[in-house]
Amino acid sequence: MRRRPARNLLAGAAALVLALVGLTLATASASFAADADQSGNPLPHLADHAGLLTDAQAADLESELDRISDERGVDVVVVTVPTLGFRTATEFADDYFDYGPDPLDPTIPGSDPDAGYGRGPDRSGILFLVSTEGRDGAFSTTGETIKVYTDERLEGLQQDVAGYLHQDDWNGAFQAFAINVDRTYHNATRFRWEIVALVTLGAALIGGFGPVTVWRRQLKSVRPAANARDYLETSSLVLTSQNEVLVSQNTVVVSTQTSSGGGGSSTHFGSSGRSHGGSSFKF
Repeated sequence: MRRRPARNLLAGAAALVLALVGLTLATASASFAADADQSGNPLPHLADHAGLLTDAQAADLESELDRISDERGVDVVVVTVPTLGFRTATEFADDYFDYGPDPLDPTIPGSDPDAGYGRGPDRSGILFLVSTEGRDGAFSTTGETIKVYTDERLEGLQQDVAGYLHQDDWNGAFQAFAINVDRTYHNATRFRWEIVALVTLGAALIGGFGPVTVWRRQLKSVRPAANARDYLETSSLVLTSQNEVLVSQNTVVVSTQTSSGGGGSSTHFGSSGRSHGGSSFKF
């Protein structure tokens, strides 16, 4: 009769753990779905004002940028211009993202802070700018994308596109940009699921520890022996000598360092007052 309460407690604990697992996974799934369903504005994700792409290349790239933006829940934008005017590459990229194109001259940023790019309440996204006059390039990140694209990852992104830009292979550079963003967000999503798994494991351990402790306390008639001699039948064994010899001892240390593209993100404020990450470079 003593076993029934323990079994009931274990069954209750199992139900609690399953409920926690279901709640955790459901919450994570809802969060990911909400990110993917965030709709952006009607601005095109490709604005090739410098005319660097053929019609076929432009159509293919824009389709890919649209797909990545919708699946990852952030605006992924490529902009080319013949000149930066009075702005630096960073200023131009930030302003174009925040304000969108000017209605009268789409080759320059507009002035309406509500007309720009970005998805969700924090206006998340990344813009890749190329200006041919001074051979300038820049990346501008906003919202959650600032955390995703750390300084280290931005450096890797720049390396991915630099070789193509040096050779004036514009389509190759923009395709490399799209692939990098898609891959980076895929890895970030996978990392989120790893966190979910750790939370689930922690819930299972916490949920199982309590019932096991209660069950152990209920076994009042059983106690561990204080001495190993209590388990011996005195008439069946005689110890004539006792010796312990340490033959050898070895310790092996294994390094498990990994690189996850972590680190921080440098930020600054654009003319709109919005926080941006990113970088600029010459090619």
